[in-house]
Amino acid sequence: MLVPLFQWLRRSVDDGTALLYGEIFCLLAAILIALLAPQLGQRRFERIERAAEGVDFRLALWLAFLTPVVFRIASIPLYPPPQPKIHDEFSYLLMADTLRLGRIANPVHPMREHFETIHVIHDPTYASKYPLLQGFVLALPQWFGLPAYVGVWVANGAMSAAIYWMLRSFLSPGWALLSVLVVFLRVGTFSTWMHSYWGGAASAVGGALAVGGFMRLRQKAQTGNAIWMGLGMGMLANSRPYEGAVLSAVLAVSFLVWLVRDPTLSWNRKIRQLVLPLVATLGLGLSVVAYHNYRVTGSMTKLPYMRNRELYGTPQTFYFQPPVAAVPSKFKEINDNYHWQLAMHQRGQRWDTLWVATKEKFREFWPFFLGPIASLPFTVALLLVRRAKLRLPWIAAGAVMFASALYPFFYPHYLGPIAGLLLLITVQGLLWIREWKPRSRPVGLALSRWLLVAFLGGFSFNLALDLSLRDAARQYRTPRTQVLEALEKLGGSHLVIVRYTPFHEFHWEIVYNAADIDASPVVWARDMGPWKNQELINYYRGRRVWLFEPDLRPPRLKPYHSLPEQLLRQAR
Repeated sequence: MLVPLFQWLRRSVDDGTALLYGEIFCLLAAILIALLAPQLGQRRFERIERAAEGVDFRLALWLAFLTPVVFRIASIPLYPPPQPKIHDEFSYLLMADTLRLGRIANPVHPMREHFETIHVIHDPTYASKYPLLQGFVLALPQWFGLPAYVGVWVANGAMSAAIYWMLRSFLSPGWALLSVLVVFLRVGTFSTWMHSYWGGAASAVGGALAVGGFMRLRQKAQTGNAIWMGLGMGMLANSRPYEGAVLSAVLAVSFLVWLVRDPTLSWNRKIRQLVLPLVATLGLGLSVVAYHNYRVTGSMTKLPYMRNRELYGTPQTFYFQPPVAAVPSKFKEINDNYHWQLAMHQRGQRWDTLWVATKEKFREFWPFFLGPIASLPFTVALLLVRRAKLRLPWIAAGAVMFASALYPFFYPHYLGPIAGLLLLITVQGLLWIREWKPRSRPVGLALSRWLLVAFLGGFSFNLALDLSLRDAARQYRTPRTQVLEALEKLGGSHLVIVRYTPFHEFHWEIVYNAADIDASPVVWARDMGPWKNQELINYYRGRRVWLFEPDLRPPRLKPYHSLPEQLLRQAR
């Protein structure tokens, strides 16, 4: 009896339904308590709310910053530091390693065809195809001798603090603090943004600074607020250029409308103290983009993304654009990536497949940003969208979500720029629930308070499941990581030639290298046949050479046997 139950629980944990059930239970419990006993815990809730309102601004900023960071450090025994698994993570780590060496791009390697891989360009430079900010986040701790994942932790702490700073423009001090420490807790601690190298924390900081800076400008027209707004927009340009441009456009239009309508400031002061600092700060961020483009692609206006498209046909275009033509590669995995992206793009050409794709995107969005508990206040806020206090947040968030829906792919970090706005909308709905008084009973007030308890309950339930059922998944190391650890224990320098089967899943790429390939203890290369492999072996004379076959079960690492010397002499 217990064994099938345990197996069902494990399956539910793996596919995410256990967390869903746990949150639904917490939500229903909160609703029942509010309906049946609205006075329950009233004094304790009042004390908590008064205490939150009385927290000093600087102390609250530190609390917002340190809570996810301290939780992450404390949970290292539960969640070991992340190991890169996805293409994007390796590409960002390449950028971080490049910055660590004090450069923006790396010289082209003479044996580059052996190292070609997904999301990395080798012409005209060897570099990541991605914008600069996430790589900077990962490089920053390495300059101080710390691992790259420390940058992930700090970025999530900065995201929490920046969102608190933004929320103070909309909410009371206490509710701004409770929002990031309770409602946003799961996103800042449990999500892939904290447990991988390709999260949305950096762009979330940019979005919060841009929105918060603009709202503070409306409340107090000071140069410093214009600089914060420009800094946030510049960070968006260097992290999520597309979604960031949409959010920045909404803010820019709102800023111009406010400038024209505000009669309290002279135009001389508006230009000198607000427009010029904003434009200068934003211009600095855009100049970083232009310089990065120039160093990587040779053109200030050509993004590395665009150069990657020229070389490999990816990434694909928006639904409303014709697909990118194929650029055949000698490597099956790179071609597989192109055809997968092409198939995703083609789903937007018919209404039935577009609807399926949109539902899939929603299934990615909903559990990450909302889930069952937040869905209730979020829906309430949607019904009250015409209220002036939520007009700008809904317009900005809606514009970014619509823009994101035009692209064939979706991951939660695409909406990093509006993470703070989505939290704000949720909490505004929570506050409006407080006004509900059926038959003069404080049901809405009680429900808003018990929903906060439900958020903590869902978080605790997830933590309990991890402690009891996810040990194997937490300790799993990818075949690449296992090989790397084994070779590091051996010491010396190594060349690993990776041989895939024809059925290899291209999402699990092995061949990624550091910025300075020749200085790396372990160099990863594609199997290109005995003659081409021998060219690489000759180049790396003195390294121990291995053949790695990751698709075998179990994966196999063995010494690589070079061609016989007699054949080599004949070939010469």
